[in-house]
Amino acid sequence: MHLVTNLGNKILRLDEHQQNIFFTADRQSVIFEENQIILPGSDWKKDDITIKKIKDLLKNDPKNIQVRKESLEELQFIYEATNQQENLDLLKMIISD
Repeated sequence: MHLVTNLGNKILRLDEHQQNIFFTADRQSVIFEENQIILPGSDWKKDDITIKKIKDLLKNDPKNIQVRKESLEELQFIYEATNQQENLDLLKMIISD
């Protein structure tokens, strides 16, 4: 299993230790729960962000953290790493506007 993260712009290879408990190559634990990933020093909540949701947020809530430049660049990295070319192209257009 691989975990795409913007922490240092890397893709982590995970080795399963127990069900839903993995370790990175440098032995950091990664725990998967229903709607979150627990990493050392941070918890990540699941959020189904879509291009449509980004456009809606930009129109209705432009100060939302999900549409900050840094957040969109992180999403761009994820789209690149997971070969989601269509979403990547749309997101690049949004970022350039």
